[in-house]
Amino acid sequence: MIKIHSTKKLFAKLPLDESGILTNKLVNADARGTGGSPLGSWHANLLTLQRHNCILFVHDAKSFLVFPANG
Repeated sequence: MIKIHSTKKLFAKLPLDESGILTNKLVNADARGTGGSPLGSWHANLLTLQRHNCILFVHDAKSFLVFPANG
C-alpha cells in the first residue's frame, strides 16, 4: 500500500469516512492492509494555479516530485 501524507489544506478537501480512509470507489478494500510497498510513502500538498486545484506529490526518501498535468 502506498502511504500519502497530506497537508491540512489537502486533507480538508478529501472525501474521507469517520476513520480517515478514502470513501472513493477507486480505493480497493483489499489494498488497505499494513504491508509495505516498493513505491513507499509520499507527501502531498494542494496548490491553486490559475483558479485550478492541483496536487503536488513528493517522495519521502528520494525527494522525487510528481505534478500530474491535466491535458
